Amino acid sequence: MRNSTNVTISGISIIRDLKQGNTTFNNKSYNIHVQTKYGCSTEHMNELVLNRERFRSEILIFSLGTINMKFDKPTDAFNKIIVLTDSLKLLYPNSKLVFTTIPSLNVQRIKPSIRQVNADVDEFNSRLLSLQDNIIDVIKVGYSNNMLLKDGIHLNHKGTTQLSLDIDEKI
Repeated sequence: MRNSTNVTISGISIIRDLKQGNTTFNNKSYNIHVQTKYGCSTEHMNELVLNRERFRSEILIFSLGTINMKFDKPTDAFNKIIVLTDSLKLLYPNSKLVFTTIPSLNVQRIKPSIRQVNADVDEFNSRLLSLQDNIIDVIKVGYSNNMLLKDGIHLNHKGTTQLSLDIDEKI
């Protein structure tokens, strides 16, 4: 498509079923690239960026944080997003940066540690949303528990559709 805006969506396996290619939203043409980085932490994504992972797009959308929330406190995970944002702004000053919120886990027979992860996810998402006026845009994805596969981690068709719709609305 001529005069298309290039959009790169990069992140963990939660984005694996997003469609890529040429499309039109609101009478604008977009060329969507989806780069799934299975098991990618925020710091790993930062390493990829610093090692010149090529994002040749006017809009860069990232869905990261779930891996970090399994191990980090929300403040630490948020600070890693700040470091990534600084790297992206330095290397891609003309690209629009967008992050998505992340879903809570919905693991059957939930253990107390999973409850803590979900509370941390809520805090992380709140911190991420606080950035949207100052540094980046944030897509608050309307996730619900019925949008996850039986593993309680990955998106089902309904979840992928919601993520896609929320991204479409932002771009």
